Amino acid sequence: LCYSDAIFCMAFPFQKQEAWLEGHKQAFLFFAGVPRVIVYDNDKSLVTKILAGHERETTEAFQRLQSFYGFQPRFCNAYAGNEKGVVENMNQYAERHFFTPCPHVRDFTQLNHDLLCRCAQLLDGTAKDKEQSKRELLKEEYREFLELPAGEFEACCKESRTTDSLSLIHLEHNR
Repeated sequence: LCYSDAIFCMAFPFQKQEAWLEGHKQAFLFFAGVPRVIVYDNDKSLVTKILAGHERETTEAFQRLQSFYGFQPRFCNAYAGNEKGVVENMNQYAERHFFTPCPHVRDFTQLNHDLLCRCAQLLDGTAKDKEQSKRELLKEEYREFLELPAGEFEACCKESRTTDSLSLIHLEHNR
């Protein structure tokens, strides 16, 4: 988050749309709210077509996420890395502080528990160029957040499939 400098980090064993959706869901739970506006790159997990300016055609999964949580996306211009410097800096920070040296864990559950604890601990530190703790700044930032909606978001992709002549279903190169 830009104002409080609060960070959320989660690891997945794959780079799929489902991980992207679950990461958002868990981040919103961690922050106990939803930012009104979220800045995005033009990742294929959410953008199907780049239109004029900041307009985009988005995936059905992203539309479900946006509709459920009610936030407004703002897309960076294509090939404009300068527009997402805060995100890139946070990625580098997470890599240096959470994954160097490589953590030794049993599984992704333990890794994500450790990451969650470390993100929570960081809230007690001060934000860059500010006197208050990140936790105090996050409380101020909450005033601009949307409340978490009732119910639970299903972080999954749904597709209709038909069987082949052997009564098998093909999905992601698997039968």
